Amino acid sequence: MIDIFEILGIILTVFFLIVILILVIAILLISYSVKTKKVLFPGFVLFVLDFLYYPLKILTEKIGMKKGYIDMISNDMRNFINYKELSKIPFEDRILLLPQCLRKRDCPAILDSMKGFQCKNCGRCGIGDLIRFCDEKNIKVFIIPGGSFVKKVIKLTRPKAIIGGGVPYRT
Repeated sequence: MIDIFEILGIILTVFFLIVILILVIAILLISYSVKTKKVLFPGFVLFVLDFLYYPLKILTEKIGMKKGYIDMISNDMRNFINYKELSKIPFEDRILLLPQCLRKRDCPAILDSMKGFQCKNCGRCGIGDLIRFCDEKNIKVFIIPGGSFVKKVIKLTRPKAIIGGGVPYRT
């Protein structure tokens, strides 16, 4: 007679093996995508990245990969999946959100309670260049002082697309 713990052990072992198999397939697909610049089954890879987010994050950091690598891959997959749909949204219906940490320490920008930091185009950082580029495309730019400010900006502008800016990932 098989006891309940034996059945549970078998179920957990099978589940663990299935998860390992899915993980290996996802790693192979990601490796292929990185080498060839062609993404195969991005929805599947994104599912695996979401499902196994914390174990993958810990694993990649333990084997010496850069912190945030899983986040970068996840963002790239989301961008790839949504590119066609998002590219149809007119520029004037988009906003660019930049974290205030991109500013220099001696930045003369003034904090506006409704618009975030207002860049003075002093040339001490690259934010002024981004703002000029976005002005040409009619994209509104907000330098966000904190996470809670994002909700305020979204309520204020009602964008159809949000571009999140930040420090570029470099290997």
